[in-house]
Amino acid sequence: MKYFKSFKRGVQLHLGLILLINNLLLVAIYIVGAQLLDLPSSMLAIILAATALLSMLIITFVSTNYLSKPMDTIGRAVNYVSPDKSDYAAPVLDDLRLGRELVAELSREVYSIASSVKNSPLISSAPNENVLMNSLSIPIIMMDKSQKITFINTAASNFIGKAATEIINKNMYDVFDFSFSSDDTYDSWLNQTRTNSAVASKSWSHVRLPLADPTGLKQIDMTASYSLDSATGTEVTLTLYDRTLDYSKDDASISFVAIAVHELRNPVTLLRGYIDVFEEELSGKLNVELADFMIKMQVAAGQLSTFINNILNVSRVENDKLSLELSEQKWPDIIQGAINGISMRAKVHNKIIEFVAPTNLPTVGVDSVSIYEVLSNLLDNAIKYSGDNAGKIVVSTLLTKDGLVETKIQDFGVGISSNVLPKLFEKFYRNHRTQTSVGGTGLGLFLSKAIVNAHGGNIWVDSKEGQGSTFGFTVLPYVMVANKLKPGNDGITRNAHGWIKNHSLYRR
Repeated sequence: MKYFKSFKRGVQLHLGLILLINNLLLVAIYIVGAQLLDLPSSMLAIILAATALLSMLIITFVSTNYLSKPMDTIGRAVNYVSPDKSDYAAPVLDDLRLGRELVAELSREVYSIASSVKNSPLISSAPNENVLMNSLSIPIIMMDKSQKITFINTAASNFIGKAATEIINKNMYDVFDFSFSSDDTYDSWLNQTRTNSAVASKSWSHVRLPLADPTGLKQIDMTASYSLDSATGTEVTLTLYDRTLDYSKDDASISFVAIAVHELRNPVTLLRGYIDVFEEELSGKLNVELADFMIKMQVAAGQLSTFINNILNVSRVENDKLSLELSEQKWPDIIQGAINGISMRAKVHNKIIEFVAPTNLPTVGVDSVSIYEVLSNLLDNAIKYSGDNAGKIVVSTLLTKDGLVETKIQDFGVGISSNVLPKLFEKFYRNHRTQTSVGGTGLGLFLSKAIVNAHGGNIWVDSKEGQGSTFGFTVLPYVMVANKLKPGNDGITRNAHGWIKNHSLYRR
């Protein structure tokens, strides 16, 4: 259960606080009685025992009422939809302080189950249905098989800032412009579920929901419940959980850094230009030491430029403004270009990059600029983490049995522990074992994942400590992209938060 851990933490906090206060009270009584009032030991023991007994009774009474209230509320929801208990009022969640989200989700599930039972009074009593749903403080939307909105509760209406009369009977896609962080979208889930399941549910985190107000971007978690043959005609019930404040904290930090970093772009570009001029003009005129200094200056300037681009692009991803123009490209040429671009950095660190590619690879549909950043980030990581003794990095690509173009970048360095692997692609994450010895921002892999996902591919990592790491990702052959194009289109624009929102997978 998604919110059970939060409920459990609330229970632990309550019990811990009550016990702490009780123990502090007993200690205070002992200090006052023994040191200030100088009471006899027997009397002090009686007072402490009486206080402990009284506090135990109070704690039992208070805690029982507080901790059992969520269960009581769920029981009221069950009684409310029970056929032989129609006189029960709908539960009210507004005053519930412990486990509100858990209770709201369970209450919604209770209603969904009840509404699918043909003999339920909810079928013949629409007012009861509305009262129950409107009593919940969490936004709930219901759609029929054509995705037409059949019901929206008061919380949902208030959440999006529109009256229910403006929404009922409209298509869901005309009202809600959801944006997901990967291709695992509501649409893809619904299409698959309709084919394979009679009943199903699915949750998404970090979903973006722009509202009519230009400043009204909401960031939510979302749960969908599907029923093939609901007696009420409701195919999908959506439940929205507002996480705008939580998710916007990272966004705010990225935006602040992006503003500061943006000011570095011009001077760094100017610096790289001067270095290129010096290298051209002084080529063959410098001694070995000064030539080595020039190479290291170029590498350092390139690293700084990559850092700036990563920060700015992560900001665009977070603000849903990183747009990718897909076009037909020769994949080995893209990879070789990225290898050439980082070859000087590899040389400085005494690394050799080997590239292996079959001759029959199909062309791919990629945005050459952004996918170059992915390759650069992965190659840069391979150089940084391959260690002093591992001089080789292997880049290979092939066509998978699923028809995707797969690329792997393998190093033979320090490797990554298994407990770290699931967190590698999280924003700002740095491995605590290497963060002091290896520089970085913790944004390169996060950005790479966003770009690869936006291309319709997947990215992963295999690693063992002391043996090295292999990062792999897939991109789509151009034929898979071209088949979706309409005649006359010059390219495909994909959003960094997955395929184009709502029903259409592609936009012009």
